[in-house]
Amino acid sequence: MKKSLLTLLFICFFMFQESGLSASEEAVLTLRPEEISLRKLIQKYQIPSFQMSIKQDIFLSIIKTNLSSEGILFIKHPQFRLDLKGKPSSLTLFDGSFLWHQADKTEKLVFKIKNPMQFQILTNFFDSKSFFDNFQISKYHKKGSLEFYSLDPKKDFHGLEQIFMKAGTFIIEIRLIWKDLNNWQKYTFSPPLKKNLPEETFKFSSTGFQVLDQ
Repeated sequence: MKKSLLTLLFICFFMFQESGLSASEEAVLTLRPEEISLRKLIQKYQIPSFQMSIKQDIFLSIIKTNLSSEGILFIKHPQFRLDLKGKPSSLTLFDGSFLWHQADKTEKLVFKIKNPMQFQILTNFFDSKSFFDNFQISKYHKKGSLEFYSLDPKKDFHGLEQIFMKAGTFIIEIRLIWKDLNNWQKYTFSPPLKKNLPEETFKFSSTGFQVLDQ
C-alpha cells in the first residue's frame, strides 16, 4: 500500500516597481488591466531571495483521497526548495538544472528530472517573463480587495487544463486542475519574507539515495 501511495504521489506530481511591465509605455497600453495588475503583483516577488510558509493540498480522484502537508518554500530565482511535512513528508528542489523530488522523506528514493515541466518549477509562478511565457489570463474578476484569475496554458503540459489564482496584496492561492482525471493540486501561500539564503539551500546530496533519472 505504501509503494502504491508513492506511485500515485509520483503520478500526481508529474501530471501536474511599476516599471519593468514593458520596454515602453506603448507596450504597456496594449495590456489588459487585469494583466497589468497581475504583472504588478508578481513584480513584488522580484527580490534576490525569500521564503514563504506554504500549505499543499492534493486530491487524487482514483482513490478519493485528500493529502495535505505544510512547510516552507525557499526561492532564489530560478532555484527553489519546497520542504513539506505531512503524510508523507516530501522534498522538492530545483537547483537551476535538475528538479529533485523525494516523494517520501522516510524513503531513500529520489527522482531526478532533467527537463521538468514549466509548472513544476515553482519559481515560474513568481517571475513575470516565465509566467506570461507559459500562461494567459482567460477569466478575471475582483471581489472587494481580492482578485481571481483563471489561467490557460499556452502549450501542452501533459494534461494540465487550467490554473486558478487568488490574490490580494500578495498571491494567496494557486490551484492546478488536470484534464479528465478530476485531480487537483492547491498551494496556499503566506506573504514573501526577504531572506538571505545560502547556495547550499538549493543543492541536493544524493549520497545514499537510489536515484531515478527522468
